[in-house]
Amino acid sequence: MSVTDTSGVRIAWSEQGSGTPALLIMGHSFTQAQWWPVAPELATAHRVVTFDNRGVGGSDLGPSFTVADMVRDCLAVLDAAGIADAHVYGVSMGGGIALELAMAHPDRVRSLVLGCTMAKTEVIAPPSRWMKTLVRLLPSGTRRKVSAGRLYSDAAPADRVARDQQILQESRIPMSAFIAQAEAIAAYSTTEDRVRAVTAPTLVLHGTDDPAVPYAGGQRLAELIPGAQLVTYEDARHNFLIEHGDHANAAVLKFFGQVDTEREQQLAMPS
Repeated sequence: MSVTDTSGVRIAWSEQGSGTPALLIMGHSFTQAQWWPVAPELATAHRVVTFDNRGVGGSDLGPSFTVADMVRDCLAVLDAAGIADAHVYGVSMGGGIALELAMAHPDRVRSLVLGCTMAKTEVIAPPSRWMKTLVRLLPSGTRRKVSAGRLYSDAAPADRVARDQQILQESRIPMSAFIAQAEAIAAYSTTEDRVRAVTAPTLVLHGTDDPAVPYAGGQRLAELIPGAQLVTYEDARHNFLIEHGDHANAAVLKFFGQVDTEREQQLAMPS
C-alpha cells in the first residue's frame, strides 16, 4: 500500500499487474478492497491501480469535500504512480467521479468504463440532519441487510455474496465518511452538454433491476456519450460484479484491448 498527498489529505493506493494502466474508482462508502472480483482479472493484462476514496480504508477524511476534490484525488494517485493517462473504470459514485474526470481532464483518460452509474444532471439536496441521525441510530447489522437487498439479486452466488459482505464488514466505514461522501454526491451536478462532449471511448455496464441507480439512468448515459457501448445485465441489481463478474471482466478486458490496439494503429500511421 502506498500513500500520496493532495492538499494535505492522504490518499492510500495500491497496484498490481503490468501493461497499459487502469485506474479503478470504487463507489460510496466502499474501500478499494471491494474490487476483489475485478482487479486480479484485469491485472492479467494491465497495470491496475486502486485507491481508497476520502474517509475510507487508509485514506484521510479531511475537511468537507466535493466531487471535484475526489477527482483531484484521482489525479494525485495517477501522478504518484507516474501514469500520464489510463483506462478509467468507476462504479456507482466512482462512476460519477470517473465521468467528471473524463470531462474535466480528457488528456488523462485513455478510455472510460462506467458501471451502475448515471450522469447526474440535477442537484439533489444533501441529507437532512434528521436523516443523518436516523442512519447513525440504525444498528450496523440492519444497515448491512438493507444494503444487501439493494446490491445483489436472489440469483447472485451465495458464496460470492458472503465474501463481499465479509469484506464490507471488515472495512468498518466511519459514519462521518459515509455522510461526507453522500453529501458530496448530493451537491454535485453536471450538464448534458458536458457529457455529450466526452471524447474517451466509453463502455457502460448496468443491471436492469438496479434499485440504487435505475437502469434508465445507464441507458441515458450511454445515449449521451458519443459512440458509447451499453452492456446490460438482466435482473442484476446494483453490484452486478458479484453475479456477472466473469462476463463483466471479459467485456472490460476486450474493450481495453480494442482501445489499445486502435491507439497503437493511430500512432503508427504516418503523419
